[in-house]
Amino acid sequence: MAEFKRHDTREPLRGVVRDGNGATVDLTQFSSVRLYAQLKGSSVAVINAPVTQVSSDGSWTYHFADRDLRFVGVYEYELEAIDAEGKRVTFPTKGWAQFTVYDDIAQGELTDTMLDGDVTVTAETKDTSNKALGTVPVGAIVTAVLANNPVAEMVSVDGSFALTLKSGLLYTIFVTKVGLTLTPRSVKV
Repeated sequence: MAEFKRHDTREPLRGVVRDGNGATVDLTQFSSVRLYAQLKGSSVAVINAPVTQVSSDGSWTYHFADRDLRFVGVYEYELEAIDAEGKRVTFPTKGWAQFTVYDDIAQGELTDTMLDGDVTVTAETKDTSNKALGTVPVGAIVTAVLANNPVAEMVSVDGSFALTLKSGLLYTIFVTKVGLTLTPRSVKV
């Protein structure tokens, strides 16, 4: 299983596609080959993009975009290929392939506000109008934003969420899911 660090983009994901008999598949015969990846246990694709390079020997390469590896955990993925007639085939044909993304050590300089400690924001956390944030739709992406920069993000696999944030700051919490964007909420932790 391939392993990456969160937010890294230098090392690509690579693989070789084989048919049910173990023979390599000529990927150049397809008009389109896309990578779909989701966090294990989720049903939301966090990567949906064309594969960067394909070859006749079944090998392929995908170069990660800036936000592809923003979540820590095990990703399940598959390739979907479309032939010249518009017919689809998915690899692997059973289950999914996997890769793992590990968190990296905090980057940046230590500031006095960081010394105040961490606070975990959950569905029970009250916003600035004293209302609980509440549960979120399954598969939704929950993002904490500070000064227009995302600082924490996760996919909710069961309607709950927990983001660990530095205390003493005002964050905006965004909840998004394909076809749905909930009103952002401000939280002082």
